[in-house]
Amino acid sequence: MRRPQAAASGAVAAADNGGMQLDARTLYFVMFLTSVVLGVAELLFFMRRREHRGVGWWAAANLLGALGMLLVGLRDVIPALCSIALGNTLAIVALLAAWFGVLAYDGRQLPLRFATGFAVLLFTVLAVPSAVSQNLSARIIVVGLAMAVIEAANAWSVRRIARRDGSIAAAICAALMLLCASVNLVRSLYVAMAGAGTDYMGHNAIHAWAIFLLVPALAGWNMGLMMMSAERIQRALAQAARTDGLTGALNRDGFRERVHAQLTHVVRTRRQAALALIDLDHFKTINDRAGHATGDQVLLLFAQVARQQLREADLLARYGGDEFAVLFDGIDADQAELVAARLCQRFAAAAVGIVPGLRPTLSIGVAAFDPGMSLDTLVTLADIALYRAKSGGRDTVALVRDLQGIDSDEYRTGAAKRAPAPLLFD
Repeated sequence: MRRPQAAASGAVAAADNGGMQLDARTLYFVMFLTSVVLGVAELLFFMRRREHRGVGWWAAANLLGALGMLLVGLRDVIPALCSIALGNTLAIVALLAAWFGVLAYDGRQLPLRFATGFAVLLFTVLAVPSAVSQNLSARIIVVGLAMAVIEAANAWSVRRIARRDGSIAAAICAALMLLCASVNLVRSLYVAMAGAGTDYMGHNAIHAWAIFLLVPALAGWNMGLMMMSAERIQRALAQAARTDGLTGALNRDGFRERVHAQLTHVVRTRRQAALALIDLDHFKTINDRAGHATGDQVLLLFAQVARQQLREADLLARYGGDEFAVLFDGIDADQAELVAARLCQRFAAAAVGIVPGLRPTLSIGVAAFDPGMSLDTLVTLADIALYRAKSGGRDTVALVRDLQGIDSDEYRTGAAKRAPAPLLFD
């Protein structure tokens, strides 16, 4: 009667001693399948949006990594040259490709020569018989340290993107990449001190748990990379919705949004600002005589000249036909008037000969911003200044500092002109 009980006790003991332990070979196959799924998903995304070069590199990284994990997992089943030298080299090349994807996403140069040389060197070290290639501990240390360095470089590059773009996905991705680097570093240091053991592909706790931690981290930072790409698409769509397609300047909605935020900051920091409304003189005549294509060319020329004259803090917008607006941030009305006058001169010089028989010029109205005035009032003052510039013969700049000297009829006319399509928030 005791035999069944003894057998049951033995089964429990076996389960306690080995049944719940992680198997490194199985985990390598899990990483292989995970990388294949991630790689195929990224490849499909890249095929639809080939302009996202980073995603193409990440797809290649996962597919190369999948092949590397498969070869390493087949250790003792296939020749050592394939499972050890080629498998580990492909795993390293996959990390380099993932790093290249981050660099491509960030618009930076790819160190292709360095990566090629590094991969050839690693394969040679693992393939050529030596004290390193024939010693398991030495191989683990070399490969682990190489992975840790590349993953740390990857994490640093993604962290730069997170700080610049304020991307939560990039921050999470960088943290998971740093976790992978830490796991490989700790594993290498442990092997350097305690050795690799004899059952690497079996129930070896340190190796199995290291791989077990890398599986979700690998999936996590790949998802983070895809979320970064999705964020970039959303930012591009939002930017397109706020940008004029011809000139690349802000459109009316984008300008209204940015001006509202920027003037709020101006008031809080007690800086000065001014608003300019700009009209291309006789633009209808340009379209009638030279055609709309030439008219578009004149508009594009103005935007190019304006960007050369304005500072990075200034906002340029096209908010209707041949009308433009500029918010000058951090300068007073007198300085804004000087910039506007220079803009008139530079545009007139650049536009010589673009329209046969006509000389394209600008009329600009500048209004000084006062924290005590409403945004509607600021726009109305700029419009009154623009009207005065046109009435004064065009190709000139007029400045309005405040409400003094403006009669009620002139103010009502300027306010009514902008009322149907207000430039700024109320």
